[in-house]
Amino acid sequence: MVRHQSTDTQWELIADVFPPPARTGRPQRDRRQIVDAILWILRTGSPWRDLPQEFGPWKTVWDLFETWNADGTLDEIVRRLQATKIDSGEVDRELWCIDGTHIRAARCAGGGGGRKKRGPQEPADHALGHSRGGYTTKIYLLCDSRGHPLHFELSAGQVHESQSLMAVLEGAADELLDSQG
Repeated sequence: MVRHQSTDTQWELIADVFPPPARTGRPQRDRRQIVDAILWILRTGSPWRDLPQEFGPWKTVWDLFETWNADGTLDEIVRRLQATKIDSGEVDRELWCIDGTHIRAARCAGGGGGRKKRGPQEPADHALGHSRGGYTTKIYLLCDSRGHPLHFELSAGQVHESQSLMAVLEGAADELLDSQG
């Protein structure tokens, strides 16, 4: 399982990112074990319920993944780890590659089903659009020549790739400049 575990150096960089434990309730699980469990899921693409027992209950890992995703903890982890790659000179600044793909969403992802009151137009940051193929999302990833991810963007399915290109490049430029101080 070494491929799916964070190194001691990586852990030192991110250990202080996590919110402090609550004063009441159950004692919190080892955060490093939770991070390693999330890495295992992301590497293998396995369903959450198939998480090996050594990582603890899948529901706990999933709940923390959702919480950290919503509060920006995961973004900060990625930013810190990415900054070390940039600062150490491992990122190729000369040649970048960008690619995009679309992801088909289930019909229920559009909020259908029932007599719910329809709200305003779907916010753009939800990245769910209705195109000829149904509900879709597009994802764009920018990498350097060594395969280090520099930035990614999501857009609704009906948005043309040319409209998202500048957002991807600007996001990568911001991240590269931020890491340089």
